[in-house]
Amino acid sequence: MTDALIVQILSMMFCSISLGVFINPTSYKKILEDLSENESVAYLGGMIAFVIGFLLIALRSTITQDASMIITIFG
Repeated sequence: MTDALIVQILSMMFCSISLGVFINPTSYKKILEDLSENESVAYLGGMIAFVIGFLLIALRSTITQDASMIITIFG
């Protein structure tokens, strides 16, 4: 996976979440309430986020002035 592809995937994900929050905020409030009630789902989500963040840092950890730095910060 190239740096440009990773940045495109992250930007599309954040744009779609932001658009969803602006269009239907009550749905996201319900999702957060359900997440706080179901601790096993929150734990599983945290573990998945940890693994993805670790992989991003392990594979693309560079201190430069291009897209690699953005990927490292998100990781």
